[in-house]
Amino acid sequence: MLIIVLGLAGVGLMPVGVRWIGLAMMAAGLGLRAWGMSVLGRFYTRTLHVTGDQRVVTAGRIG
Repeated sequence: MLIIVLGLAGVGLMPVGVRWIGLAMMAAGLGLRAWGMSVLGRFYTRTLHVTGDQRVVTAGRIG
């Protein structure tokens, strides 16, 4: 009910261009996350974990 009332009042409405910019930013962020996952491989975790066999990358796509 509250969502319907807010929608009818125009709360939360944005221009179409702003919506597309937001969608593009979200897609770029997801792409960046996927790239990071592929580069880091088994060292990628959703939460920060440090293991003894990790190394500092100073060359290549990351360095």
